Amino acid sequence: MPFLLVAGWFGAHGAIGSLIDGYLVYPLTVYRGGAGAGLGRLLEFGRYHPMVAGAVPAVAGGLLGLWRRDRYRAVLVAAWLVIAFGCVVIQGRYFRYHWLPLFPPMAVAAGIGFHSAAGLPRRSVRFAAGTLLMLLFLAGSLRPTRAIWTWGAMVIGRVSQRDYWAGFRFDAPYVAGEDIQAAEWIRAHSSEGDRIAIWGWNAGIAYLSGRSVAGRFGFSAPLLLKPNHPVTRSFRAEFIGTLRDERPLYLVISDYGGPGVRSADRVGLYPELADFIAAHYQPAQRIGLLQILRRTRD
Repeated sequence: MPFLLVAGWFGAHGAIGSLIDGYLVYPLTVYRGGAGAGLGRLLEFGRYHPMVAGAVPAVAGGLLGLWRRDRYRAVLVAAWLVIAFGCVVIQGRYFRYHWLPLFPPMAVAAGIGFHSAAGLPRRSVRFAAGTLLMLLFLAGSLRPTRAIWTWGAMVIGRVSQRDYWAGFRFDAPYVAGEDIQAAEWIRAHSSEGDRIAIWGWNAGIAYLSGRSVAGRFGFSAPLLLKPNHPVTRSFRAEFIGTLRDERPLYLVISDYGGPGVRSADRVGLYPELADFIAAHYQPAQRIGLLQILRRTRD
């Protein structure tokens, strides 16, 4: 029923094609990573999430203890774990945030494991379980504590908002603070009815600026990932057609186009896009890695 309601809503708004492209065609044909790269990412799980990897013994103990007491619930928790892990594997990329669906069932199973260990007669087992629980708690508290400390420094004025947001980085070049500055600049130099376009992975600019994007692509990952794939080429042609037809007021081009990709360099690879930008847009502002172009009065 929920699926039918969602499909019905998209159909009523004329967006059923976008639903199919976004949730079926693109993920299965373009986004999904290769098996070789996926295996390497899978092996790095312990390095990315040492705290979660350290909880595996507690998870195993929880499933074993639950199996002995209530096999039906043990099967449910195990199925939850398998399905969540399958959601990670099926994407084949193993980015850090892809593992998030696995954390809730692991927390449940680990909690059961620690509770079971507390009731065991052997003191050494109880001591080992308590030590592991304390280590996991401390490891899990470090990053949130640091984040709260930094946020508190910003609240009381010891750190400026610009410096605070400049601390949010990813993959070395990307800085969240630049997206915020770009969004503020666009909001100050446009009206609510104006549209923008993003050539880069900086999808947050549209949301933060309160301006709608032209067309249905809020960032350029679907236009650059596997650039010679038929689906990617069709998306890119649609994006260029949208620029030509709607002429958004601003076009934001980012030097950051994802890990190892410079979106700005990719513009020149597509003469039709490069020629259109050169003929109809001019530089308006530069903020770090972001170049904001404004539509000319042609």
